[in-house]
Amino acid sequence: MVRLETISEIALKPLIILSVALIASAAFAQQTQEPAPAVPAATQELPPEQNGTSNTLTSLSGQFFEHNFINLYAFADALYDSNALTLNGVEQGSWGFKGGGGIDAYHAWRDSIFSIDYQGAYTHYQQGGYQSGANQRLSLIYTRRLSRRWSLSANASGGIFLYGSDAFYPVETGAGVVVNNPFSPENKYLSTGVSLVYQQTRRLSYEVSGTFFLNRYQTTIGYSSTGISGSGSVNYALSAKTTLSGTYSHTYITYQQGAGQSTLDGAYLTLRHLFPRRWTGSLTAGVTRADSSATNFIPVQLISNGQVVTAYAIVPYHRISYVPTFEATATHDYRRSLLSVSAGQRVIPGNGIYLTSRTIFASGIYSRTYRRANFSAGAGYNRLTSISTNIANNYSSANISASYGYTLTRHLAANLRYSYLHYGNFSGVSGVNDNRIQMGISFSSAGVPMTLF
Repeated sequence: MVRLETISEIALKPLIILSVALIASAAFAQQTQEPAPAVPAATQELPPEQNGTSNTLTSLSGQFFEHNFINLYAFADALYDSNALTLNGVEQGSWGFKGGGGIDAYHAWRDSIFSIDYQGAYTHYQQGGYQSGANQRLSLIYTRRLSRRWSLSANASGGIFLYGSDAFYPVETGAGVVVNNPFSPENKYLSTGVSLVYQQTRRLSYEVSGTFFLNRYQTTIGYSSTGISGSGSVNYALSAKTTLSGTYSHTYITYQQGAGQSTLDGAYLTLRHLFPRRWTGSLTAGVTRADSSATNFIPVQLISNGQVVTAYAIVPYHRISYVPTFEATATHDYRRSLLSVSAGQRVIPGNGIYLTSRTIFASGIYSRTYRRANFSAGAGYNRLTSISTNIANNYSSANISASYGYTLTRHLAANLRYSYLHYGNFSGVSGVNDNRIQMGISFSSAGVPMTLF
């Protein structure tokens, strides 16, 4: 376990080195033309206010900027958790301190776009069950138009987050979102992907993509996972505002310590429409076939010397499941406001305990930028049902957060944030409900306040 966790940490370092090199080139580049996102030709011909496209950003701070930018920032917060509890059975509040910094950057060349979001922070609690430690995240997006018909896109994301995290930055892997392990104080994830698009006609295009991903947990209860996924799509523009896509995907997931593996095959149809006033909506529907093999540990009670002893019988397990897969999304990106909501059902690698799971999820983000301030709010919900083990009960988690940042001077801002965290019951262990308040100050080279992510 220690060796594999070290590998995941090493895997993040080249991404950070690459991002620094790319940022340096973006910072000294002189082009300031409008971004040219890689979208179907039928969509590109529409003016920006009608086609619904916007800057490919990795954090909400981009709402403060119109063109290329680079922003370095640092922050220091005092925080209080009403129930700084992992699963030790003691309800106890705790004060703490959180400090860190990061970088946001975006640059558009004639035929390409690059954006980055990195943040590193350390949180220290005086008491309670939450573990002190580091939270980190890194997200990179690069797109390039290779020729009139060909375009390439690459992305990478990775990070470390603690149990009790209330972050809303995207943490998706090739097979779905990353979910907290209820017994792991620290969680690590990494995902890298590349896609190639061929525009055959004004209406018809093809896309192939591949993704490598991994999840690591700091616990003896649960199994880390590694996976690879590939997909192919056919996209047809029914009109300048409506696109119909058909996708087939194949994913392989393996779990450490011989706990099991899963092969996922999915087929989906997606309808995407650009509404007036920069509203975008999409509907996806299909089915996923999950072929899962796992090793179950079934408790067995034995009597030894007059005492009841609990032992575990190792039983191989195999199941083939057909899971309806669907998702609905709506996004509104207009001037300095952003609203994005999504909900649906999909198959994901689980949380290290449930292994391959069906998840019902819902999430939403709202952000409004003012001249010297930003208000952001977000909420998320996940409910897991294992489809590869005999765990019968569900596991759910949810969080709600709201933040307000106000620029005091040119580079100094005040920040206030509230979060509600919920982790459900698991195997007879009571869940956790926590209220968190944090406030502090931040320094920004670009003179913008802190956002939700």
